[in-house]
Amino acid sequence: MSFANPWALALLPLVGTWAVWEWRQTNRKAGVLLKALVFACVIAAWADPGLTVFETKTAVMVLTDTSPSIPAEQVEQQQEILRRMGEARGRNLLRVFSFDETARPGSPRRDASAR
Repeated sequence: MSFANPWALALLPLVGTWAVWEWRQTNRKAGVLLKALVFACVIAAWADPGLTVFETKTAVMVLTDTSPSIPAEQVEQQQEILRRMGEARGRNLLRVFSFDETARPGSPRRDASAR
């Protein structure tokens, strides 16, 4: 954890000192505790804490051939493989490009009457 304004944390002992001083002089102990907690939270927020999280992602591009020279069974296999890849991708990026005469984005589709 890191702080953008770490100097603000130096004010926390003042809150503790104030709380001890008030604790001795008042009968409303719960009120003093709550005030001290609120002041400490405000100072902690003023210090602007930040947490660095390292995240790795992978981008995969898949090129599928759906031209008329590919048998329908292989196109179905491609679709099944792409479906499994889509389920397993998690937060990673997966782009599918299929081509026959032209390349176009999307999953492979073949019209049954195209043969």
